[in-house]
Amino acid sequence: MLPLLALLCAADLPTEGRDGGYVSSRTCRECHASQYDSWHRTYHRTMTQYATPATVLAPFDGIRLPVAEGVLQLQRRGDDFLVRAQLKKGAPVERRIGLLTGSHHMQAYWMTTPKGNALEMLPYMFLIEDRRWVPARDTFLADPKLPWTFTAWNDHCLQCHATAGQPRPGPAKDHRQTRVAEMGIACEACHGPGERHGADPDIPMVDPRNLPPRESSEVCGQCHGISLIPDWDHFLRDGFSYRPGASLAKTNPLAVSGDPNRFWPDGMVRVSGREWNGMVRSPCHQRGKLTCLSCHSMHESDPDDMIAPKKADDESCFSCHAPMRPRLAEHTHHEAASPGSRCGNCHMPHTTYGLLKAIRSHQIDSPSVATTLATGRLNACNLCHLDRPLAWTADHLTRWYGTPAVKMPDEERTVAAGVLSLLRGDAGQRALTAWHLGWAPARKAAGAEWMPTFLAMALGDTYAAVRYIAQRSLRATPELARVEYDYVAAPDRLERSVDRITAQWVRVRGPVAPDRAARLLMRPNGSLLGERVRDLLQRRDERSLDLKE
Repeated sequence: MLPLLALLCAADLPTEGRDGGYVSSRTCRECHASQYDSWHRTYHRTMTQYATPATVLAPFDGIRLPVAEGVLQLQRRGDDFLVRAQLKKGAPVERRIGLLTGSHHMQAYWMTTPKGNALEMLPYMFLIEDRRWVPARDTFLADPKLPWTFTAWNDHCLQCHATAGQPRPGPAKDHRQTRVAEMGIACEACHGPGERHGADPDIPMVDPRNLPPRESSEVCGQCHGISLIPDWDHFLRDGFSYRPGASLAKTNPLAVSGDPNRFWPDGMVRVSGREWNGMVRSPCHQRGKLTCLSCHSMHESDPDDMIAPKKADDESCFSCHAPMRPRLAEHTHHEAASPGSRCGNCHMPHTTYGLLKAIRSHQIDSPSVATTLATGRLNACNLCHLDRPLAWTADHLTRWYGTPAVKMPDEERTVAAGVLSLLRGDAGQRALTAWHLGWAPARKAAGAEWMPTFLAMALGDTYAAVRYIAQRSLRATPELARVEYDYVAAPDRLERSVDRITAQWVRVRGPVAPDRAARLLMRPNGSLLGERVRDLLQRRDERSLDLKE
């Protein structure tokens, strides 16, 4: 059970409108209707919204959510959304939902408090695709043994989920008098305050397309990066002083490695929403003109991934690497139309975790077995060829590209890298591997007949996020597409579900080719070499993780 938030009464909400020359997107719309319309349909706009019947995506009436001290009863009263705490001890207490975060994958709900307009999180989130409420902590990759803490929206989320936010401390401890230029990520987040331009249209707004490469991408990097806050007191009072077109490094210097909950051991970012940290380390940016706008567009793209027109697949890469187009298969050693010849699959593999899935790294690099051995991060080759050992990849990289040979333990030479990562890896590695076991290109390259056996094991993982991803990948197998499984069920129910699903798969599974079976620690009939598997599980990396998406 989850701990219940301090039960507090409803109060004011953070307000839109602040000094500093901000005029809001509504003013921009008067002259820039088409740009307003294209922005309006993005998920940036709906990053944070006031709770209204039009914005709340979850069902409220009649919903009962258990917590340690009792039950939370959700209800709608007119246009208000309320949380009524029915406690085992004491009288019921009612609170109001004030703000929402998210509208794409999941939606978080923020409750008002008597601490000015400070907001605290409802301990449940709504998974939009699944159409269900789940405990908030089970939507993150977080050690279940860690205490769950409820973050104040005002001090953390507003940094990147609102435009020009100012937390503004109130008269007492933890009180806030927060205001923002606008909820969500609006026009002035990317183009700067619009008051002077509105008064005199000859005074131009900042256009990221016209800025030098670094300054252009820093407009995105103000949110899509891991930055330091040198003066916390200044931030609480006035918010960030960065404005589009200025130097982000002067006000929000970039954080570099050191935190395993944000970075891989070599400094590559491992969590979502931090693409700027990756791109700034990429040769294409450091020695070329690569920017965020080389691939993405706010106003001309589909809101999902926001890939600019004519930049899908390899086109953004070919804009600089045109000579590669006619000899793509020669370079990749894969058929030109296959996933193995997609630039992103080799140079931007899905090694970032967030939102209960794997996401492409934005640090452009090349597959390296030496890096995998040093960091535990699977290389692009083994994220497709999950059934192959690292030695197999090292041999191909040496033959194809002259990559120096790498010394490695015998286990890395004989056992599939995907199996090793899923069984002995840390929770982040297990999550990424489980996701790739459901990824169509990997299922084709590595063969899928062996995957349900290992995914069924992952259904019992101690980390809820790993269980969720394994469940989704398991359903890519037609025979298991409709299995009943609840990733947030009590441990005894989880165990019974795993046993039932495993038994169901045993009845329908087919044989595994002998050569493949050996490196998958299987027998040709598909059963596991139990002693070898148990040995890997006993050596699992059990370090405590709480990945900071």
